[in-house]
Formats: sequence, C-alpha cells, structure tokens
Amino acid sequence: MTTSQIPIQVRWPYGRGTSSYAISPYTQIHEVPAKPGVYIWLLKPKSQKEFNLATELFEHATLAAEVRGNIRLSYRGDLKKEIRNPDFFGEADGEALFADLFFAIGYPLYIGISQNLKIRLATHKSQFELALKEKVKSHLSGKIPSEFENDSDDESSYFGGRLADAWNSLSTDSLYVKYVLPRRCRACTQEMCDMSCGADVTNQLRKIEYAANSLFNPVFGRR
Repeated sequence: MTTSQIPIQVRWPYGRGTSSYAISPYTQIHEVPAKPGVYIWLLKPKSQKEFNLATELFEHATLAAEVRGNIRLSYRGDLKKEIRNPDFFGEADGEALFADLFFAIGYPLYIGISQNLKIRLATHKSQFELALKEKVKSHLSGKIPSEFENDSDDESSYFGGRLADAWNSLSTDSLYVKYVLPRRCRACTQEMCDMSCGADVTNQLRKIEYAANSLFNPVFGRR
C-alpha cells in the first residue's frame, strides 16, 4: 500500500466518531483493495488551462426545466450552468489554494458501488482508455443509466464511454478516486470478499448509492 492509499481519518470532535476514506490517483487504481465499497471519481485541476478544460466536463450537466407564468405562458428547455473564469490564476498561492479547495469540495464526476473495488475501478480505467484510443462514441451513451444493473459490466462501460466522449486534452493525472469501505469490511482479513455477509453489504451499498446520486448529482451519474 502506497502513501496515497493510506486511509484518511478526520476526527470529528462533536460526536459520531471519525470519517474514514482513502484516495487513489488515476495511475495507482490497481492498488485499491479488492473489497466492497463506494467510490467517487473526482478531478483536481492544477492550473488555469486545466481548470478551463475541467469546466467543460462539468458544463455537460444540464437541467430540463419548464417555467410557467400567467395566462398559460410557459417556457421549456435545457438550462446549462455558467461557470465564470476566476482571475486569481497566475498567482502561485492562488492556484495552489484553489486546486486544494477544488479537490476538498470534490464535485463528483461519478459515484458508484462495487462488491470488488479493485476489479471495478480497473475496468473503468481500461474501458475509458480503450474508448479514448478508439475515438468511437460509446454504443451505450444514448441509454439511461438506471437501465443498467448496479456493479455490472454495462454500467462500467457506460461511465468509461461517456467520460471518453466528453474528454478533452485534460491530463488524466488530474483524475482521482476516493473510496469508502463498509466498517465491517475494513477489519476483514480476506484478500477478496467471499464472506456470507456479502449479500447484506451489497444491499446496503445499493441504498447508499441511490441516495448519494440523488443528493450530489454527479456529472456522469445515474439519472
């Protein structure tokens, strides 16, 4: 386990114990444990250029809206978020501070679950890279994410393909994954999960994934 894979624990002095999660850079996804858990794909732009490229990905998130007024007046269409370009780039402290803040806030590209994080994240990575290499639009990109089974190959292909479809010249070094393991799984000594509690853990993870996607609205998440 490298330094980047060591779980981060933040002690919260006002009750409810600690918050524990781990971070993996894109290049070290193969070191994620083969255990059940929730994972979040994130970006950390480190310069003006990377920020501009990153915002293009977030601008893909649109809202279908209908506004009604008096006398049957109505407007309908897609609303797109306007992201203003900050003016602090070029200042060394400003760039470093914003990069750290951007990652600390952690606007998610995708939130998913898996019974085996190691395999699932490696699959995401390989399918994303294959789609980038082939430069062919994903055959699943027109589908609705909720049509796919949780933790399935189709779901994994969907994310990899959609991310590749939207990807620009932003470096993959800006990609990270945060992941959280169920507490019962953290202490488990099994190298790969084959315990009888697996079904119960999976059911719990599905409920959490649904709530997380509804609450945090990841750019390439389930709709």
